[in-house]
Amino acid sequence: MKNLWKILAAMMVIALPFAVASCGSDDEPEPTGPYTFTWAYEDYIESSAQDLNVYQTATQAIDQAFATQLNQLGYKATASTKSFTRERGKSDEDMKSEIGAAITLTKVNASESCKKLKAKAKLVVKRDDKVFYSTAIN
Repeated sequence: MKNLWKILAAMMVIALPFAVASCGSDDEPEPTGPYTFTWAYEDYIESSAQDLNVYQTATQAIDQAFATQLNQLGYKATASTKSFTRERGKSDEDMKSEIGAAITLTKVNASESCKKLKAKAKLVVKRDDKVFYSTAIN
């Protein structure tokens, strides 16, 4: 019986560091609050363009159509600031898929405005000043 207690005590001494380590967490705490995104256009103005108002009018129509599509998907988008937010809880891949779908529907709903932009103009969505999603808008 005396040897049994010694064996149990030795096992506890050996197992205690493993138990303490398994209860700890190496994960960083999950950030709180919503994700904030912005969007902008790249390479959308012809260098020989005389009237830049055409591009301003076109991008405003596209902004409005894009914000409408994002709002229908549950994002909180504002066309005037070219920004939107999304509560955390979705994976990046799911959000990229939804944003891609919103852009596709924007191309359909604002097709005339999209055609006024330079060929291969891009709509770039950024999160934390890093490119999150980018695609041709026309």
